[in-house]
Amino acid sequence: MKNINIYLENKYKSIIKKSPFHIINLFFSFLSVIYRIILKFRAILYQFQILKTHSYKNLFIISIGNITLGGTGKTPMIKKFIEILKNLDKNNTISVISRGYKRKSKSDQIIPPKIISDIKIIGDENFMLKSNFPTIYLGVGKNKNKIISKMTSIYPKIKYFIVDDGFQNLSIKKNLDILLIDASENFLKNKLFPRGTFREPVKNLKRANLIILTKCNISSNDNITSLKKSLDKFNFNEGNKNLLISEYIPKNFINLNDEILEIDDALKFFENKKINSLSGIGNPKSFTKILETLNIKMSQNFIFPDHYWFNIKDIEKSLNFCDILLTTEKDFVKIKDLKLNFETKSKIFFVNMDINFDEFSYEILSQKLLNLKFL
Repeated sequence: MKNINIYLENKYKSIIKKSPFHIINLFFSFLSVIYRIILKFRAILYQFQILKTHSYKNLFIISIGNITLGGTGKTPMIKKFIEILKNLDKNNTISVISRGYKRKSKSDQIIPPKIISDIKIIGDENFMLKSNFPTIYLGVGKNKNKIISKMTSIYPKIKYFIVDDGFQNLSIKKNLDILLIDASENFLKNKLFPRGTFREPVKNLKRANLIILTKCNISSNDNITSLKKSLDKFNFNEGNKNLLISEYIPKNFINLNDEILEIDDALKFFENKKINSLSGIGNPKSFTKILETLNIKMSQNFIFPDHYWFNIKDIEKSLNFCDILLTTEKDFVKIKDLKLNFETKSKIFFVNMDINFDEFSYEILSQKLLNLKFL
């Protein structure tokens, strides 16, 4: 017993002598273990049907989610999926189901086609989707099952439900469960929350039907190769047709006065001008990396929390001593709600992004969507 006490005392002293960061890391490791136990217990509750998984007949549920905290590009990917589904059949009826993070209203919202609603009521990302695709249906609320049930009773013609951030939602049975992984981030060295940004153990990615690597054009070839090797251990690879590659490509620039500049014209316009950037997204580094691919040099990068609601002072500060302010579409739709003068509006541009799949990935994705079967 005495030897054990001496060992514990020495161990304690060795920890204290180390940096405070080591102690914090130990604390976070302990919290990660607790978090892992909670996740496991939750999974068991669903496994033994103590918590119910709801299945819906005669419609297709497509979940687009991630396994990490922060931005992997879910909203731009939802935009792309709507576009692909419309290209496959222009008569496809599509609804997006979203929680509406950081919106000002807590009440459920069901928005039919051709009605956009208030950005503060439905949230920035949903407003962005509705602005791009006015003909889609939109359901916003914390309980996504409740929203789907309500919408199917009111609008029985809806064929596709795209569930935003649905990977961790075990209460909904999905026809296609898609997981996004940001290829520009160091996914392989990540840890479970709160030590890292994994929302659940990495082995749980095997629940996915399909993994899409995003932002591959701003990642290194070595990083993508290593990522593919790691995912191959879970049988996700291009041979199995369950691993797809995508890139985020700047399409054009649009300012608050709705003036559109194509890439070449924009780059000429930006020459010899002092440029700042502003972003309030999950992964602001990826935004600056995209700008760097166009050889746009920033004087200052103003970074705000994800889903941040801007005020006029924020914009004035970001515009201080610069000629052009570049931002994301998600931030742009909130800035557009502010009362700014014409000259100020002419200086603020968002980078209109598109998602490109290589030919193989696009063909696989189209086939998977065409061959979906009812549950």
